[in-house]
Amino acid sequence: MHQEMPPAKHIPANNNSGWGVAALIVGIAIAFNVWSTWVHVTEFRDPQDPLWSYKTQPATMYDVPGAAAHDGAAPAADHGGAPAAAH
Repeated sequence: MHQEMPPAKHIPANNNSGWGVAALIVGIAIAFNVWSTWVHVTEFRDPQDPLWSYKTQPATMYDVPGAAAHDGAAPAADHGGAPAAAH
């Protein structure tokens, strides 16, 4: 019960495909890193920056949307029901 082996021959590997996709992914990663660095450099404000206008202006009750409409009183809860009958 001896099995004969097939003749030895070289089968070349085809493992060079996919380099285009890899290069595309690396290019996209580099582009996003450059873009995010640019956004950070142009938009970032240090909280210790004395020219940061939000930090230098004191907050008032008028900065809150709708705060002046009810003059400091708590707004009534509206649950969508019928209005209460007057006594």
